Amino acid sequence: MNDNFTFADVDQRIAAEVQNRLPDQIFDVHAHLYQAAHLRAPADAWLSAGPAVAGMAVWRQFLGRQLGPGRLKNGLFFAMPSPGMEMDQANDFLLRQVAQTPGSRGLLLVAPGMSVDIVRGGLANPQIVGFKPYSCFSTEGAGDDCAPGSFVPDWAWEMAHERGLVITLHLTQKLAIAAPANYEYVIEKCTRYPQAKLILAHAGRSFCAENARRGLPMIRQLKNVWFDASAICEAGPFITVIREFGVEKLMYGSDFPVAEIRGRCVTLGDGFFWVQPDVVAQQPGYSAFKPTLVGLESVRALLDAADALGLGRSEREDLFFNNANRLLENANK
Repeated sequence: MNDNFTFADVDQRIAAEVQNRLPDQIFDVHAHLYQAAHLRAPADAWLSAGPAVAGMAVWRQFLGRQLGPGRLKNGLFFAMPSPGMEMDQANDFLLRQVAQTPGSRGLLLVAPGMSVDIVRGGLANPQIVGFKPYSCFSTEGAGDDCAPGSFVPDWAWEMAHERGLVITLHLTQKLAIAAPANYEYVIEKCTRYPQAKLILAHAGRSFCAENARRGLPMIRQLKNVWFDASAICEAGPFITVIREFGVEKLMYGSDFPVAEIRGRCVTLGDGFFWVQPDVVAQQPGYSAFKPTLVGLESVRALLDAADALGLGRSEREDLFFNNANRLLENANK
């Protein structure tokens, strides 16, 4: 069963409810643009239900169904990572796409061993404001148990510090931000390179709410750390971020095209579990509910966190638009 990238009656109903609670403007600070030809199967087989080419127009089309096309203003975009991919071609595609929307920004996929001269060439474009490393490029081998230093080149931190650039970091290892090796790495790098701007993807990869509660206080002293809300489907991690760091450090992100997966991620014990139709379709009671899309689950969780904390209109506008604008306006100047 593969209902990814579809928009069913349940999605339309939930989208209408969500849109009534959203601010007028949205900046998506975590979205992937891609050409399937640049990727490698089977790692990206779940994308098969979607378009073969997903540029700016496709992002706006699909995410606009969820949030309302008039609200989507700009975004921070990067290519879709995949082991063995054509990284240079993917970055070139990103550059061409971001150029279509002057208010948007892009991050270059980077990996150990790539040419720094090519990276510097990409940074000549003022819309490129930093880097997106990923664990599938790790020198330890692709997987979910890689130390950040194995896939984030040291020169990325040095350049980010020199030019005020952004690094969006997806932490791996079982406990994510609660893993000592991860939070110690974040503390060391952010302290050594204070002009670098670190965005911890998925609120520090807090798909398990307990990891957020335990791990985020360990880095609360850092001033150059931000968080995107992408693909987190529970309010708890967002509440923890806001309590520890303030509203100004959390930003809406869709994680498109992950936003088009049907299902949601839930805390389960000391980890998390992706509940998707093909996993639960044979279980008793399945017919009693209709799963919606990850993007809708995530934005609903972010709005629920705002409600729980009593956030007002201006603070919601910060979460969905202003925080990202403020962070990115002076990057790569």
